[in-house]
Amino acid sequence: MFDARGAVDYLARDPDQPTRAEVDAVLEITEAMRSWITAREARWLRAGTEVEPDPADPAKDDADRLARKQRTSRAKAKTRTDTAKALGDLPETQHALENGTITDAHADAMAHARTTADAQARAALDDHEADLLALGAQESPWDFKQRLARFVKAHSADDGRSEWDRKQAQAGLRMWDDKDGMLQLRGQLPPGTPKAVVRRVLGGINDELFRRDHRDHPKDEAIPFAERDNEARLAEALVEACRRADGQAHPTSTHDRVVVTLTLQDLFGQDHHGPGPTMNDGTPVPASVARRMACEAGIIPVVLGGDSVPLDLGRSRRVASPHQRIAEGTRWSTCSFADCRVPFAWTQLHHLQPFNADGGHGLTDIANLTPVCGHCHDLAHHPDWFFDKLPDGSTLTRAPDGTQWRRWPDRQRPAQPPPAAAPESGTTDQPAATLFTHAA
Repeated sequence: MFDARGAVDYLARDPDQPTRAEVDAVLEITEAMRSWITAREARWLRAGTEVEPDPADPAKDDADRLARKQRTSRAKAKTRTDTAKALGDLPETQHALENGTITDAHADAMAHARTTADAQARAALDDHEADLLALGAQESPWDFKQRLARFVKAHSADDGRSEWDRKQAQAGLRMWDDKDGMLQLRGQLPPGTPKAVVRRVLGGINDELFRRDHRDHPKDEAIPFAERDNEARLAEALVEACRRADGQAHPTSTHDRVVVTLTLQDLFGQDHHGPGPTMNDGTPVPASVARRMACEAGIIPVVLGGDSVPLDLGRSRRVASPHQRIAEGTRWSTCSFADCRVPFAWTQLHHLQPFNADGGHGLTDIANLTPVCGHCHDLAHHPDWFFDKLPDGSTLTRAPDGTQWRRWPDRQRPAQPPPAAAPESGTTDQPAATLFTHAA
């Protein structure tokens, strides 16, 4: 049994001129401690599912609650809750993890293998769990994962499909924006036509881009093999392939692709002391790049507070317009309810005053709209919850037990110059910031 108290005492010592043996011992202890913590956390997570839910808790599920409490991403929290649930059916894995004989990555691999296996392979995993763990303890998590994949494949029921059909069914692709605003892609394509088409198209454009960057390269000579796998050029080739498939003869042929916020001083190349241009996800953009994008893209002649495109629609429309959503997206990066951090892209614009209320309420105007995710939208309409938008643009959420959250727009920037909607003495009526779209 892993001695957690002894490990903590050992790690609490100051590393004053340690020996190599002491450093190596600490490295082994810290990994065993991580495994023990993961195992204990899993036990508590499973126990937590039996606890009566708190109606004042805005979390929509166990993963959401864990993400909030540990201030981690929902993806990591989902992995931890899924592993904790699976370990309830893998007692040997739970025990090995608590003893520090395997790592949390080994446990994740075992949990994933059991979750994705069919009934026959799952039963075989249960029967051989201890033997597989004994082998896995001597392997890296990657090797252990491959071992489990081979085991599941060998013990899965014959569904009558050929190996070719199974590989076709395993095709998949995921896309998501990371915290830095980068688009992440992960997936796999089956052999045959799909893989060949992708390689041919991207490879051809990659060759074009290489010759563009190396104009002195002889036309009759092949592209160096190492250059064919250049990651930066392949990324550019993928974007170019999508652009061609979309039929974009010129970036202005489509709209509302990327929004950039900048002041009029930025647009006209004038110096000022305010914040510089930013993408809609908060990524800073050099002023020179923003001006070039403005020349290539169609400018939406509406500014935060401007009047060229109506942001106040009154009762003429129930659903917020794309321009209203763009305006809110320049102010909020997430859901605005309680402490929810669901990305703005996953939200919908909520009417603070219901549309069907009497007395002039329910206007589909920017002052009556705020972004909320689907789960929080349900809570916003629950009679036990209070949710409102204050005059300064912040939101106030009150749970049934009285707990309150005050949120301010996290992308809002001081106006340079002041907005036309709220002019100050000695200023012009020019808008504060121009929104324009650019087909990237």
